[in-house]
Amino acid sequence: MRIVTEREQEKFRNYIDGELKKAQRKNVRRLAGEEGGYKSLDELNHDLIQLVNILTYSVTQTQAQQVDYSATNTESHHLDRLAALKKYKDGVDGSGSESSTPVGSPMRDVTTDDEGAHNSRDVTPKPDALSDKTLSENVDNTLAGTGEACPVFDINQQQTIDFKDSSIPGNVDTSSLYGQTFYLLRLADDYNAYLPHYEGTQSMFDLLNGLNKVFKDMLVGKLEGVALTQTEATRLQSIAQTSRVLVASKWDETTGEVAKVYEDVIDIVA
Repeated sequence: MRIVTEREQEKFRNYIDGELKKAQRKNVRRLAGEEGGYKSLDELNHDLIQLVNILTYSVTQTQAQQVDYSATNTESHHLDRLAALKKYKDGVDGSGSESSTPVGSPMRDVTTDDEGAHNSRDVTPKPDALSDKTLSENVDNTLAGTGEACPVFDINQQQTIDFKDSSIPGNVDTSSLYGQTFYLLRLADDYNAYLPHYEGTQSMFDLLNGLNKVFKDMLVGKLEGVALTQTEATRLQSIAQTSRVLVASKWDETTGEVAKVYEDVIDIVA
């Protein structure tokens, strides 16, 4: 596993952020009938499949460099970042008590990267949002107003997670990750918001199968330091079930293909 430095981790997050926002803009332009928007679901799927491949590679072939944020010689910007992230976490439920119990792989006593959950959202602009300003300005303001950034928290807990009446030992951690879970869930959630506005195509199964595979690896602890928190697993279950319903409404040629949408994920977390 290639070790990814903190600087490289930040560059990775900035890149994925930019690509996801680009996809949102192109989707908005399509809905507004402007130039530069997606012409078909295949075009959208092509861009998102590339991101899923990059995220999957980062999960399976790289590992986060561990940083001791409590060290006395830690640079001030590290401390500022932790303070900001703690504020983000406290705002999730007003008490900072959000579950961050990881699910999936053996635990080590290290400072790790974890991603907080966010509610499903509709990225489609409201009709009055397109008035008085250019589309790009409105989209940029909408994205900037979400305040959604990839959070990083310390994890050092041991619990037992129950799936389908079988207990998975709670000695788990997410120390190899540096934001991938957050972006994979965000991508999957965004895709559910996009689907109703397109005609179904075969390529949507390629995208969803790719997501199913990487999420499965994270759920079963195939790789050391790669896992999902209990909160993330619950959120993923909701996303997966919603996707299957949406695909079924777009695709009626073979029920077998629809049944395979997030098949492994749903089987594990149901």
